[in-house]
Amino acid sequence: MKRNLSLSALLTLSSFLAPLASATVVFGFNTDGDFEQWTTLNVTDATVAGGTINGTASSNDPQLKYEQTLVLGAGESWTTVVYRVRETDSVSGLYIGSAGAPAFSPVGLVVQANGVIVSSGFTTVPSGDDFYTITADISAIPDVDITTIRVDPIGGALSNSGSETTGNTFEVDFIQVNSVPEPSAALLGGMAGLLLLRRRR
Repeated sequence: MKRNLSLSALLTLSSFLAPLASATVVFGFNTDGDFEQWTTLNVTDATVAGGTINGTASSNDPQLKYEQTLVLGAGESWTTVVYRVRETDSVSGLYIGSAGAPAFSPVGLVVQANGVIVSSGFTTVPSGDDFYTITADISAIPDVDITTIRVDPIGGALSNSGSETTGNTFEVDFIQVNSVPEPSAALLGGMAGLLLLRRRR
């Protein structure tokens, strides 16, 4: 006799076959004075205040660095680094990308994790109040814990600021590092769900 799966069984199966949620480490800089263990290079007057980490580029290569361990879960892979930033041009005094200011460009940006450098292919999306959300693909790095990560808040290029980057200020609203389970892990989860349903019948 043909048997149909009950609604509860279907819901159980769908929960196993649904894509597994990504894991995210977020640095929100929501406490004044708390750098959350990030350090700066080629940056002066660095502060954390008003929900952002702020500073002034002292060269065309300002950097934010995190040298603590970010643990990768079993069966996971790193995917992206995402951060939200706005920049003030030292010449015009205007936010980059605002009316009358140069357009924001990812030229000159670098994200580096465990020595693997990403310097192209960034996604930049305006996200209100002259901020831009930047996404860097870090899926090429090995599936191991991250022990050092570098984020350039702003790039060192004339196309970005019209005055290069030295002397420009920046505000970073957040930095997040994302990972997802390997497809094989999701497949194993689905198989486990099927076996569970089979045993219940």
